[in-house]
Amino acid sequence: MLEAAAIDARYLMAIRNPLGVARSRARLDPWRGTQEQSDLGWLVNVVPYFRRVGERPFVVADFDLFMADPAAQLQRIARGLDFAIDRRKRRRA
Repeated sequence: MLEAAAIDARYLMAIRNPLGVARSRARLDPWRGTQEQSDLGWLVNVVPYFRRVGERPFVVADFDLFMADPAAQLQRIARGLDFAIDRRKRRRA
């Protein structure tokens, strides 16, 4: 379908470590925060998409790494998806 429409699809999968998800959920609801429930939720809600995007260029971004160093992660994502980075437009903090 994408090929027929001449669409160059590339994917970014933003994920979070299941251990971090379980800790976060445990603060809201102890039952949902068990590691077993978190792992099951991750398997059901994340893993099926890997098969779907595997035929196209994709990059996986870890939520915690992104939050710790967004500039480095954005550069890594751009390289992985073959996006040009125009350094003249970068804003200095």
